[in-house]
Amino acid sequence: MTNKISTEEKIFNSARKVFIHYGFHGTTINKIAVDARVNKATIHYYFRSKEKLYAQVVKYELNYMLSSRDNFISEQIWFFNTEQYNNKKLFDKTLKEIYINDWNEILNTLNRILENR
Repeated sequence: MTNKISTEEKIFNSARKVFIHYGFHGTTINKIAVDARVNKATIHYYFRSKEKLYAQVVKYELNYMLSSRDNFISEQIWFFNTEQYNNKKLFDKTLKEIYINDWNEILNTLNRILENR
């Protein structure tokens, strides 16, 4: 029996890979579509925009990083450092939307983790 991955999961997994390697500004919907082997309209159908997909990736990666503390990859560290430097306005806005009440605490925890790497 084959464990088939849904189209939405396939897009999300590709988005994680592309965002982590290229950051927000280097990522295009087309790069994600090519990697996921779907058309761009399919990405818009599931996620509506690059920013919304980015927010889901940030949330996923940040939750993983905060829960594992030691078991993450150097690309994740690069991604978060780069986003805080090159894309601070959107990154902070995204954190404020994801973690409405404790976004500043989350950001401080992330920064402590990154400083120890």
